[in-house]
Amino acid sequence: MESLHTAPAARVARGGAVPTDVRLDEEKTAPFELPGDRGVCLVIHGFTGTPWDVRPLGEALSRAGIAVHGPRLPGHGTTPAAMLDARAPDWLLACDDALARLPGRRVAVAGLSMGALLALVLAARHPGRVAGVAALAPAVRFRDRTLNSLRAVRAAVPLLEWLRPWVLKDATDLLDEGARAEAPVLRAWPSARLRDLWEIQDLAWGSAARVTCPVLVLVAAQDHVVDEAGAASLVRRLEKSPSVRYVRIEDSAHILPRDRNRELVAAEVTGFVERTLGPAAVR
Repeated sequence: MESLHTAPAARVARGGAVPTDVRLDEEKTAPFELPGDRGVCLVIHGFTGTPWDVRPLGEALSRAGIAVHGPRLPGHGTTPAAMLDARAPDWLLACDDALARLPGRRVAVAGLSMGALLALVLAARHPGRVAGVAALAPAVRFRDRTLNSLRAVRAAVPLLEWLRPWVLKDATDLLDEGARAEAPVLRAWPSARLRDLWEIQDLAWGSAARVTCPVLVLVAAQDHVVDEAGAASLVRRLEKSPSVRYVRIEDSAHILPRDRNRELVAAEVTGFVERTLGPAAVR
């Protein structure tokens, strides 16, 4: 999720201002499966994002021998209009289903932004299945003041949905100019989905206190989307985890697997997954 610019209702009414039917390149945003014989990792993208955001991480894991499944969350990676019918229960069910289909007794889960929150929910729900969680730029708290104010006064959200039904997204939060130019960007998303995003945040916050597996938390030093203080509070919340490693990645923004220090990000996550799964994960 990126900086918020809410589209006025008058622009929506005129028709051309909000590109609700513009389709992303679905070859680029497709889910992916990558081979490996030294364990399995589920990799989950974030809110309004796509598997493209996390694919370099999946490729690094696969090179290390870890099989990777990178699903595309319902409503994501196609058109803004597709987000109208996708809600928090759909995203949770998709992750539950993806986890259930993976081979092996124990698997690792990595997630970016809202995907990190979904990973924590999975770990709390399936403690015997999830061996470890890598949470990249976890979307515990946002930097946008308007969004945080709306979250505090949720009763006002239905009015926002009526007055300003779409939120415009200008670009992806990346410092690397080449990656930013290549990134598939969903140019608008329904403001109604804010309630679903907050639902995932609430659920993940409650789940974090019940997570009993090791957790790796990576934060971007120049993240313009999420507040680093939220990740710090998450670390304190993970009181039942036997091991929590917190790493601040310099010279990078929100989409850590694609930004300037992507090799360091991949190395941190790969090492964590290898240590977490261990020899017992080999199929």
